[in-house]
Amino acid sequence: MSPLIIVLLITAAVVVLAVIAFINHSMEQARLQRMRLKAECTDRIRRLMELSELFPGQFMTPELKAMLIRLELHFAQKLNEVDKGSQNSRIAELSKILEKPNEIAVNNAKVRIDTEAKAKKVKQLLEVLMHQIQRATQEGLVAQKEAKHWAKEIRNMLVKLHIQLFSTQGEVCLQKEQPRQARLAFERGVTFLKKQPDIDQHQPALAEFEARLAKANAMVMDQDKVSAEENSALGEAVEDLEQEQEWKKKTF
Repeated sequence: MSPLIIVLLITAAVVVLAVIAFINHSMEQARLQRMRLKAECTDRIRRLMELSELFPGQFMTPELKAMLIRLELHFAQKLNEVDKGSQNSRIAELSKILEKPNEIAVNNAKVRIDTEAKAKKVKQLLEVLMHQIQRATQEGLVAQKEAKHWAKEIRNMLVKLHIQLFSTQGEVCLQKEQPRQARLAFERGVTFLKKQPDIDQHQPALAEFEARLAKANAMVMDQDKVSAEENSALGEAVEDLEQEQEWKKKTF
């Protein structure tokens, strides 16, 4: 076998090995890409479903529900391309709902915002919603104009969340005859609203907080007056008792 043939055979073997390695690498990259796409779509679907189902009823609207369903449908279709047939039933269900967007039912339960912990959970949902809209906008799934609309709506929801929190906390304290704690809650409401850049939009809520604050202040003053009178009466009683004991000592 001549040296030239040997060189050609070695070269051919090297080329074949390189082609095999390239094909294996490409197949592995494609497999990893499918796995990443599947994981991403699954995560996006899960987050969108949580928002659609767990969002407080007082903030959920048919318009918002339709937008969440539309995004979920997009990722279900992408996932179906990777994991063939896995999303067929869900895609059919979501497509049917979007055929009549004006008839979308909102069955989300309303949440009573009466503690900081509950308010924090709702705030986290609002943050997740904002993040999903921002990502969808970057991906071209949501138009810039629509994204600005939802950003404004989410800011309004955040303000309403704080209004409900401070209002409910104050009313609960009044029911428990704790006007000082109620006054603190209403003061927080007034301070929060006055810091809002669009304060004119929230004037009715601000006026209501100020009225409740005045009521709580009046109750505190009445409570202090009664307490002062009781302390005065108690002091006089103690003084009379001391004088009586002193007289008994002298008599004895």
